Amino acid sequence: WPSQKRDVHDVAWNSSIRSYEQVNRVRMALGYYWKDASLKFNWLQARGNLWENTTARNEQTISRRSIFPNSFETEFTLRLDDISGATAGFNASYGLGDALTSNSYYKLLNGVVIICQRRDNLSPHSLQITIGRAIGGRISFWEFESPIYQGVSYLETPVKIRKQGSLWSIYLNNKLAASFSYDINVQYETMFGSRHQRWSNLGQTWRILDDEGNYLTPPLMNPCIVSDVLEKAPDDLWGAVNANLGETDATYKLSVFLSEDGKHFDNGQMYDLGIVIGQKQPYMYYIFQISSPPNVAFEVKNQLIYRLTSFISFGIVNLTGRSVLEALQDLSLISGYEFGLNRNDVFFFRPRQTSTTPVYVLDKNELVKIDTVTRELNSLFTKLTLSFGEQPLEFYADTGDRPTPVDRYGIRNKDIDMPDIVSYENPELAQAIGPQLLEIYSALSRKITCVARMNLELELGDIVNLKRDMPLTVPAGYSDYTKYKSLNTFYRACKIVGLSYDFQKRQVKYTLRDVSNKNTEPIMDFIQYQTQFPIPLKNRR
Repeated sequence: WPSQKRDVHDVAWNSSIRSYEQVNRVRMALGYYWKDASLKFNWLQARGNLWENTTARNEQTISRRSIFPNSFETEFTLRLDDISGATAGFNASYGLGDALTSNSYYKLLNGVVIICQRRDNLSPHSLQITIGRAIGGRISFWEFESPIYQGVSYLETPVKIRKQGSLWSIYLNNKLAASFSYDINVQYETMFGSRHQRWSNLGQTWRILDDEGNYLTPPLMNPCIVSDVLEKAPDDLWGAVNANLGETDATYKLSVFLSEDGKHFDNGQMYDLGIVIGQKQPYMYYIFQISSPPNVAFEVKNQLIYRLTSFISFGIVNLTGRSVLEALQDLSLISGYEFGLNRNDVFFFRPRQTSTTPVYVLDKNELVKIDTVTRELNSLFTKLTLSFGEQPLEFYADTGDRPTPVDRYGIRNKDIDMPDIVSYENPELAQAIGPQLLEIYSALSRKITCVARMNLELELGDIVNLKRDMPLTVPAGYSDYTKYKSLNTFYRACKIVGLSYDFQKRQVKYTLRDVSNKNTEPIMDFIQYQTQFPIPLKNRR
């Protein structure tokens, strides 16, 4: 099981028509995210296969870091085993707090501590349980002292710790022992066992609470992934939960909880990964529980949740008499979308520029050569005429910062008129999509072909950074030389639109389309700098 935090990658909320949204609100651990994306709970570390039934002894402090919600509850059976030969005083403890310190046995800077103390030097001994608040590494407030248990060799009692906001309630033997207000951000759980006593938390479970104190989860014991609450349309059905466990022999249990109002959920049903749930309740969350983790770390990734849509109607277009390919071509033209298949033969129909965040860098360590850099003037248009209504609408790329595309390239017109596809009863369509299409068509892009070392992880549609150092042509004697000496880097954000593998040479030829935005503008080379700022260069001599 991971000794460090491991996030679940590529979490998606998906639908049958392939609308895609990155959620990133489910994390590896005993965790929970509410609908507003606020963090409710998240284990960062689990020791061994289970944290319950852990024993602290021999002056050993067992601690684990966590990020707790504002409200939670934990229950366990406290077992104290007395070992002979001790003197009166502090012996063992359990605590929840905000930070660790080395100044005390319980190791907490600020927190709530349950302590076992020995009250005499007799054998068998007299034991007492106390509850206190640690402030600055010292117990400053004693909230509870149990009766002194005379002549015992062990104690075993149920313990429940409940935190609702800043209100703490601690129960011993099913009775409220202490209740007080203490506003701290809990991040650590500690257990201390002395040379004279063993402290064990048997069968410990956790529950997450909402701000009103209601249970949001069933009792959780093993490391878990708890999803956020998901919502769908009333006529849709819940699809399947999918995840990739990788190469591991771990076993799991997937429990799905459904609700009509998003607050009161049923007792849960078990499903296998990939099995369609097929229920109509509008709210759902799931718990993915690892029941037998292996000894090595592994990741649970690529979680997908599908929503099955039973009826989809596109009232704005008429595709009668067209083949699927013709319909896709026409729809991509009027929407500015692209379509195709990825390497796993999964179809996509998506915006041309979904992201300019690079997933890889093609630099001097990867590039063999850059073959061509071509400006695609034939696909550049600065004026669009859309005829989706009784009166055609015209859009010009002549607004914004100067020079605008019209200033740079003049009027280059493109007409989009599809009366047999788009009804004239929908003139609002032209007004809605015109500015988006103009932004796509008025950007002068470059098509770049290059050869790089073999990399089978990159695929069509991936964004990469293309970085190449170019020779500097500015003589060192020029007075403005220091302004130009860093301008010798060709740096673009590019989308992979073509791949060709040469397995014999272990190389791949990329066809790239420049998709740089304002955040990834290239550094201008000397010629561009001199052209844009025509100030005569002066020789220092």
